[in-house]
Amino acid sequence: MSLNLKQQKVKEAEGHCLVVAIPGSGKTHTLVARCEHLLKAPDTRIAMVTFTRASSLEMDERMSSLVSSDGAKRHKAATFHSFAGHQIKRAGLRKRLISPGEQRNLIIRAHSIARSQRPTQDAFESIEHYSNMLKPEEDGFHGFDVFVEYRALLDRYGMQDFSDLSREAVNGMRKKRVKPLNVTHLLVDEYQDSDSIQLAWIMEHVKAGIWVTVVGDDDQSIYGWRGGLGYQGFRSFQQKTGAKAYWSSA
Repeated sequence: MSLNLKQQKVKEAEGHCLVVAIPGSGKTHTLVARCEHLLKAPDTRIAMVTFTRASSLEMDERMSSLVSSDGAKRHKAATFHSFAGHQIKRAGLRKRLISPGEQRNLIIRAHSIARSQRPTQDAFESIEHYSNMLKPEEDGFHGFDVFVEYRALLDRYGMQDFSDLSREAVNGMRKKRVKPLNVTHLLVDEYQDSDSIQLAWIMEHVKAGIWVTVVGDDDQSIYGWRGGLGYQGFRSFQQKTGAKAYWSSA
């Protein structure tokens, strides 16, 4: 793969690694190159973490054209939620995942039960806000009462939403009820969009001795409205892991 000098350094870096790069500078290209390089070691097993299923499919497609069949077996690309869901299913903690339509109906019901005076649409913002907390608690944002009713409805019907998957995986790993992914390396794309739960999920894997590379643009978080950490996420990761930082431009 064709790489510039900075990208080559990232490809061959050892230990925890933080890569900050602007749009169009080849972040994903560099991450794929790093994955290919790491898979040359026969005992390497890699999980590439993305934010959308489309991105994970693209990652797998790129890798399948670059590595041997053995290397492909030691690599998997998927979303945070997919990996976390696999973990808690293996631990016997997975409940039925709520569908988008079911979730909408439950949120509307929770809004009604809470007798909220705010517009119904605000309830969806409230659920999004509090669901992205590892330990949800009232913080001044509107609709905590609606969130409480929504959680009660989920429990009543024995269901989980997507935020539950990562939260259950983190809490399960902390209590030794859930095992970390069986990999040697995590490579995380678009890291700037990670929320506090996803950072905690990453850190549980760091504690398990797994090497982590995160790649993203700290100025381009598209999920800041729902908890994307942006610059603070990069800073926290580096402080917690001592990761070597690399900056790249087009």
